Amino acid sequence: MYMRDTGEVDMINYLTEQQEVSMFDESGNLNLLNDAVIKAYDVVNQIQEADLAAYGPSNDYIKIGQETGVILQGGWLASMQSKDFPDDSGNWRVAKLPQMIEGKDVAPMSGGSSYYVTKNSENATVAYQFITFALTDLDALQAYMGFMGLLANMEAYETEVAKKQFEYYGNQSILEELNEISKTSVNGYVYPYSTDLANYIQQASYDIQYNGAMLKQRLEKQANDFAQKYGIKVN
Repeated sequence: MYMRDTGEVDMINYLTEQQEVSMFDESGNLNLLNDAVIKAYDVVNQIQEADLAAYGPSNDYIKIGQETGVILQGGWLASMQSKDFPDDSGNWRVAKLPQMIEGKDVAPMSGGSSYYVTKNSENATVAYQFITFALTDLDALQAYMGFMGLLANMEAYETEVAKKQFEYYGNQSILEELNEISKTSVNGYVYPYSTDLANYIQQASYDIQYNGAMLKQRLEKQANDFAQKYGIKVN
């Protein structure tokens, strides 16, 4: 499977969340020193030592994943795969990640798109009405699902389009599969500074993998640096 050559981030997030732990708590404080993060690093280390990881820059992760046969990503990836790698049609399937807690199906948080109408937008009312229509009208939702789009509006999954079989995935009904996976998503918290944490995890991962740094010491440094930058606490 793909991992970043600059230090793994995504697998650490996914495996932590599969243990029902979000990187941030409800108060916005950091959980980077939680035991779940340590366990996530242990699993990643086992994968690396077993030579099951293929490394590369983050913008090549789909290409590398396509070649290795494993891509860990949200449902939005489906439409990109079929468009960018049409020759692999029929060879792929969508499945949930293996359990991190025995007997518990817990999925990581997965993406989401936000639409905004700014205060000074021209025709703001019309723009808002269009967004409302696109996200609530069943015909519009079904049209989006026809392109393998995964929706937050649960009513859409009660339609026939949700059962559509996609040839690229061996005629699997991937929308139904992804919907079932999404139902088990961890309850997590996201803040304006959440995305910046990836840079700190990446640095810790790089130092641990390539420089022989001690896991807990490196995580403590990155956690404290991040918390100081944003004025939050480390749990």
